[in-house]
Amino acid sequence: MRRTRFCLAVCGLLGWASAAVAWGPSTHVAVGQVLLDRVGSKSPGPLSFLRSPSLRDIFLRSSIAPDMTLSILAAKKSDKAYDKLLHSQSMAVRMVTDALDNDDPRQLAFALGWTAHIEADRLMSGPGRVVYKDLIGFSGPTKRRVAAMLPEMNKLCMDAVVIRDMEIPMQKPFVDRPLLIRAIGRQTGKHTRTVSWPDEAIAGFLSSFDWSCSTLHGLATAVANNEKAFSDLAAELSEESDDEPFTGFDELVDEVLAHLVSLVPRSHGVDSTGETVSPTPSKSRSDTVASRTARKAGQIASRGLSFLWDGNSVTAKMRQVAIEQSLRVLNSFGGEDSRARRVLTTFVADLINDTRTWSQVKIHVRRIAEAQ
Repeated sequence: MRRTRFCLAVCGLLGWASAAVAWGPSTHVAVGQVLLDRVGSKSPGPLSFLRSPSLRDIFLRSSIAPDMTLSILAAKKSDKAYDKLLHSQSMAVRMVTDALDNDDPRQLAFALGWTAHIEADRLMSGPGRVVYKDLIGFSGPTKRRVAAMLPEMNKLCMDAVVIRDMEIPMQKPFVDRPLLIRAIGRQTGKHTRTVSWPDEAIAGFLSSFDWSCSTLHGLATAVANNEKAFSDLAAELSEESDDEPFTGFDELVDEVLAHLVSLVPRSHGVDSTGETVSPTPSKSRSDTVASRTARKAGQIASRGLSFLWDGNSVTAKMRQVAIEQSLRVLNSFGGEDSRARRVLTTFVADLINDTRTWSQVKIHVRRIAEAQ
């Protein structure tokens, strides 16, 4: 009975990973990092102020913030109304305009990082993008059944590739609350009937999103450390290109950069002098016992994840056995409703476990997908 409960707990962790992986935070940071490197290598322009280390840091941390409703605990975006609002392109542009009007480089770095996220999401959701690539080689009918899982599988792998090849660190999301809250108020009108009070909602989202980012980075790092399968998988994802981590990455960076440049007038000189430390969000009324408890739980879970993924050979063997048993429990349930979720969980577990080659992973995942 105790073993069964433990297996179900591991299934739950893998389920969080599968449900939570959106457009991965590490990939957003990688796009921002290369974009800023290009800004630094060009002659002075409207984005030159982002060469400042502190403003660069704000930009990168802000580029993952629009996904703040993502909760590993809930295994989904916890508030669909807010998620849609936070991904509004018009609201992002409004924040850029407000920051320019305020002549505030920190606000502008935040607004541009936020806007880079929105634009990257828009560009990569187009048809034919690598995010929809079928790495496993499903048959036609099976592919239709699990189509919703293909982007989730690929996005986790993209995060793993940029962590391995570009050494992308875990970033703690940053939000300029006054600027964002003012933009939300204008976007929703005086009566926020469709969303809860912005200041309290944002503080609550961020308290759990920190943990979500840390957990996803840990899982993607575990996948990147796979020695048997990941190199061949990554080669397929990049189509053997040595110049970019995955197909379309350089084009994506160029298009996001062009969009940001178009929003900042060339004549607008933003003063980036006066280096400051990276901002720390201030406490608000919502820093309650519940939010402090959530952060503490996240810290404990993060230590547990480090033990599981980074432990010695004995720990690795324990992890492999636990995951294999957990998969057997999960896949024994069967049923059409859970097919896509079982496929994704099997895929993630096989890459974390590092016991199969890439060819064997594909065979195993196809077998789960085609099982009745």
